[in-house]
Amino acid sequence: MVQRLYIKDEPQAVVLIVCTMLERLVEDLLVEIMTKHSMDDDAIDDELRRFERFSDRAECLFKKYSGMTLAKAIESIHIKGFWQTWKDVKKKRDGFIHGKASMISRSDGKKSFVLALDAQNVFSQLHNKYSLRQ
Repeated sequence: MVQRLYIKDEPQAVVLIVCTMLERLVEDLLVEIMTKHSMDDDAIDDELRRFERFSDRAECLFKKYSGMTLAKAIESIHIKGFWQTWKDVKKKRDGFIHGKASMISRSDGKKSFVLALDAQNVFSQLHNKYSLRQ
């Protein structure tokens, strides 16, 4: 689907879908990490609800349960520029959502497409390192 939108030159759709997908992958990772720490579903839901904003939730909970910031964990995987590109594209996505239609360019669509391609590698390594029981 993302590839089809990218080929059809719909960068706004690509950026929106990829940012949402990446956020969902982080949420899933957080749940897996908290499950590894023997938390039940109600306790996990309580932790997730403490934060209204995704970025606050992701940063605080990832650091609390892994001992490392999400940014450093992603950077340690050595997918060049993944974290910074995601931050840049997310900022553009947020501007677009808040009414700045010209925020997202074709270049942002391409960057998002590359993020989607790299996401499996990044998140499988994060899951292996932080959520699998040793």
